[in-house]
Amino acid sequence: MKLFKFVLILLILTAVYEPYLVSASSKTELIVNGDFESNLNEWEPYVYHETHGNIAITAGTKHSGSKSVRTWADPIPQSTYTLKRGGGATQIVQSNIKDLDMILSFWVLPAVAGRNDHTNIRTIIHMKLEDGRSINLSYYVAWAPPAVGEFLYNTSDNTIFFLLESMKDITPMPDPQTPQPESGIHQWTFIKRNLSNDFSSKHGNPQNIILKELVVSFELTTVSHLQTPDAFWDEISLIVETETSQPEPPITSTPKPEPSEPVITSTPTLDPSKSTTSTPYTTSPPIEENQLNVLTDNYGLIIITALIIITILVIAVRKKSQHKKESTKYCMNCGATIEAISDFCEQCGTKQES
Repeated sequence: MKLFKFVLILLILTAVYEPYLVSASSKTELIVNGDFESNLNEWEPYVYHETHGNIAITAGTKHSGSKSVRTWADPIPQSTYTLKRGGGATQIVQSNIKDLDMILSFWVLPAVAGRNDHTNIRTIIHMKLEDGRSINLSYYVAWAPPAVGEFLYNTSDNTIFFLLESMKDITPMPDPQTPQPESGIHQWTFIKRNLSNDFSSKHGNPQNIILKELVVSFELTTVSHLQTPDAFWDEISLIVETETSQPEPPITSTPKPEPSEPVITSTPTLDPSKSTTSTPYTTSPPIEENQLNVLTDNYGLIIITALIIITILVIAVRKKSQHKKESTKYCMNCGATIEAISDFCEQCGTKQES
């Protein structure tokens, strides 16, 4: 009986707290095809200059899997900082996310890192909030003088720059077989940022703020150079760690890329020579990371109910068997089976002692 009570209490507690255990470990990946194994599907490529900007899938240099993306600009003569060249890709995430509780991470292999005189390598998070505001978070791996104020491309006070000064937010993955160059250059480098913390550094507590739309972009741009700067990108991820409200219906139209919202002096255009390698962007539903959690969430109550029923049946069968054994005894004289309450043996008539 004590065992039965213990098992019953354990199952009841499991049923009560099971939803909380599931939701606590739930994470959702918002980026589709962040590893580029499906080429540039779900990404919208763009270039700032059709002659001097390039983006393409490559299998020769990758962090994992079989593919990555290369962004680069062809050499051009020295010039003043008047035109922007290069390119990248962008993806729109459509979801009502509260508190901006998201983790951005990506791998990048840059040919240029830190402050320089010709190249910007960056990831841009453009957020449209329910209260009407539009805010950019720009994460630079390499930055040329214009990036200090972005006077050519961004004039909004809503843009926050994280230049990753002294590479303190970058974790390089060195090759033990070769001498190590300056940190980050020609090495696969992992960058991870908490968007909620970065937002709060300038705009205050993001609690109760609802994100209506988010645009993730990565790009390499140059303003003046005689070499060929490039950067490789892989495993771009944006994970939301809190519950999301009901998402809005998917957008099926092809949006214009907006890597440097709200102001871009040179409108990005698709490179005709690269247009066959990508498909127009269409919003896809988020991918649930932990399918086991979904299964438990949908069928948890049924499973727990079945366990309770099985436990009760097992205990009932054991009690019935035990009762059956105690309802009979054996004659002291001839050994015949007789009822436990009988005083005389039906076979030999011997009186049984109590």
